[in-house]
Amino acid sequence: MIDETDIMRLAGKNAKAIWAIDFQQWGDDIEFSVWLKDGYIQRNYNNTIIVFDDSEDPDTVEYLFSLVEKEVA
Repeated sequence: MIDETDIMRLAGKNAKAIWAIDFQQWGDDIEFSVWLKDGYIQRNYNNTIIVFDDSEDPDTVEYLFSLVEKEVA
């Protein structure tokens, strides 16, 4: 089960791009919304929010954060 501490650890060097982490609980499931700071996007998706649930594979979470980069002006 992934929590906020795991998210920051798995984000690695891109943890600096995280503005906030919100969560919603749906029964036994928890869904995380990770908001990126202004000027950061998730490459290939152009997302500023990364969403996953608490049962997500840590390798997948790490990969999703590896796509975070500074937005090209």
